[in-house]
Amino acid sequence: MNVLEYVLFGVLVLANLSLGLWFSLRKKHGRHSGSNSAAVEVFLGSRTLMMLPLAASTVASILSSTGLVALPAHYYAYGWHVLWSAGTPLLLFPLATRVFVPVIYDLGVTSIFEYIRMRFNSAISFTACAIYIFLTQSVGAISIFAASLALEAVFHAPVLWCNIAIGLSGTVYTALGGLRGVVWTDCAQFLMILCAPATIVAKVIIDSMSPGAAIQPLNDLDIRKYIAGYSLDFTSEENVWSYIFGAAAPAMCRLCFDQVVAQRLLASRTLKDAKRCVDCAVVQSVLVFV
Repeated sequence: MNVLEYVLFGVLVLANLSLGLWFSLRKKHGRHSGSNSAAVEVFLGSRTLMMLPLAASTVASILSSTGLVALPAHYYAYGWHVLWSAGTPLLLFPLATRVFVPVIYDLGVTSIFEYIRMRFNSAISFTACAIYIFLTQSVGAISIFAASLALEAVFHAPVLWCNIAIGLSGTVYTALGGLRGVVWTDCAQFLMILCAPATIVAKVIIDSMSPGAAIQPLNDLDIRKYIAGYSLDFTSEENVWSYIFGAAAPAMCRLCFDQVVAQRLLASRTLKDAKRCVDCAVVQSVLVFV
């Protein structure tokens, strides 16, 4: 079975990366030779990408391996109050579609930092870009390490070499495929994000129906303790209000000003598609989050 596991893992990874590269490289013959056209192709996929792939790519980029591991761990340790923060984007997406998206899309920029440079000056834009790179690289390092731990646990490979392999593979396919390659690779990852938890849930349900399975009765569950703590206690993180209001600022930043999301919106064919991309990404992320 170890050989079969290695083969299945290799085929899955190669298929995932090859999908994005194929969609990207097959567009090479239609590209223009100008530097501006090349930059638009690399960063925005020549603004020819469809709405659904862009929305799926947005969700896959936001939900890293860290979140997929950390959220269930948080549920297990502290309860489910964090689920209330999933509803915050539903309240904020009208702000994104009516205010943020029309402004940023009509400017025709290739990144949120180009807008910052137009709005302020190059020094502020460079500082914002440096801070963003530091934060995203830090989060990315944690995500790569989390994925490496999973590989180490399954295949008993050294964590260091797993980190190097994941980092190099991500860098290579991004450099070769540009945004077009990243988007289609993210689509395959989005399907995995949906299928993997669904498989686990199905396995748990099947095992719970087997003879001799010990299931905790629902009447033993303290709903107020786990998901319905409405007390206005400013010393506690685990209540409804702390997650509804506490998640507002990060959700607004993620939905309206994050380069990962903004780049997908700017790559949309039309302003209408960009707005629909926000709507679709919000609904998809809420469903995956729950």
